[in-house]
Amino acid sequence: TLKGNLDKGKTPLTPSYKDTKRDIRIVSAKAGANNETVDQSCDDNERSEWMNDGKLSTAWITYTLEKEAAIDDICIKLNGWRSRSYPLEVFAGNTMIWSGDTNKSLGYVHLNVEKPVRSNQITIRLKGNTSDQDAFGQITEVAAKAANDMELGIETKIKGDILDKGKIALEAKLFSEIVRKLPDSEVTIETESDNQALITCEKAKFSIAAQSGDDFSYLPAIESNDFITVSEFTLKEAIRQTIFSIADNDTNKMMTGELFEITENVLKVVSLDGHRISIRKIDLKDSYEPRKVIVPGKTLQEISKIIGGEAEAEVQISFTKNHIVFEFDRTVVVSRLIEGEYFRIDQMLSSDYETKVRVNKRELLDCIDRATLLIKEGDKKPIIIDIKDDAMQMMIKSQIGSMDEVILCTKDGKDLMIGFNPKFLIDALRVIDDEEVDLYFMNAKAPCFI
Repeated sequence: TLKGNLDKGKTPLTPSYKDTKRDIRIVSAKAGANNETVDQSCDDNERSEWMNDGKLSTAWITYTLEKEAAIDDICIKLNGWRSRSYPLEVFAGNTMIWSGDTNKSLGYVHLNVEKPVRSNQITIRLKGNTSDQDAFGQITEVAAKAANDMELGIETKIKGDILDKGKIALEAKLFSEIVRKLPDSEVTIETESDNQALITCEKAKFSIAAQSGDDFSYLPAIESNDFITVSEFTLKEAIRQTIFSIADNDTNKMMTGELFEITENVLKVVSLDGHRISIRKIDLKDSYEPRKVIVPGKTLQEISKIIGGEAEAEVQISFTKNHIVFEFDRTVVVSRLIEGEYFRIDQMLSSDYETKVRVNKRELLDCIDRATLLIKEGDKKPIIIDIKDDAMQMMIKSQIGSMDEVILCTKDGKDLMIGFNPKFLIDALRVIDDEEVDLYFMNAKAPCFI
């Protein structure tokens, strides 16, 4: 007689890499039989249980997660786990991610998934009898470990002499700082039997803690034929010229990312933080179907740090429903997109103006930068700009002192006196490479367009 009892029980703590893993709640479950009690397999109560009807064909259970996640590890607790092995199959959606006999263990059995697959459903199924006489009859609990709900993942490959194959996981920040401060010479990385890694470069030697590479969360397998191509230099510049105006908190999630909008052969990159808007347009080699996605600012900041910026080198940017993938050199960056509809930027902008000023960018930037010497950190003193004839008078007054400076300009339209947060002007002017800039003003209470 085949009889099965499955009970989710309490999910164990994640062993490591808590910054890339988080608990994903199970919202429902269904099974091959006795669905009226299947919720008892998800109630975090080991005293309650679900039991199938004793048939191999019904010895399965499917859990639906609250959101899609990359399934990279399944944890199962079995009754009789000390002495028995069970032949199981595990599916993420319709894709089999694990198949085999479970190990005999003194506790939870971990089924590591080599290539994580994104899904919001996990199915665990018995695929045959165990080597023991009681077969499936003693499974009492199945638990889904915290899935990898990856927001951002980076994978890169470097050439080297591999003397012995293997894999380890190192604390990223410490390893990065060590490598950064090593001499410009060959680096040797070895592992020792006590989970220690030895890093050697010339006369410098470091021994740091290492962890098993089997516990590491690999990038999910994402395939897409929907992609565009830009140069590394162009992408790096577009990020540099827009990233300063994203919001630095999660009060409005949309403002922490940037809009990537594709219209025919133009990619428009947009960011805003509620006080300013930055727009950068990139001409593409080919025309593409219209698309809008919101890319997290954190992702773009990381790409800007590691991308080479060569004009001849290209970046392939691929899109799926929930992800964006950047591929360049020997590096792949996978990031979840921010869900939702971005702000209607066109309604915020106007081509009308009453005053236009052309001024040397370096002179304007240096003048505003000098003015900030009189502003304490945290103060919100504006810099006053008085535009008359062919000159701009820049004025600021604070508890520390006052400054008054005049720079030459070319004016078209009405005279105007207006005030701005000097930091906002400095941030924008620093990312403009032109020798001269045009400033457009509507009135003293409207935004300035540079």
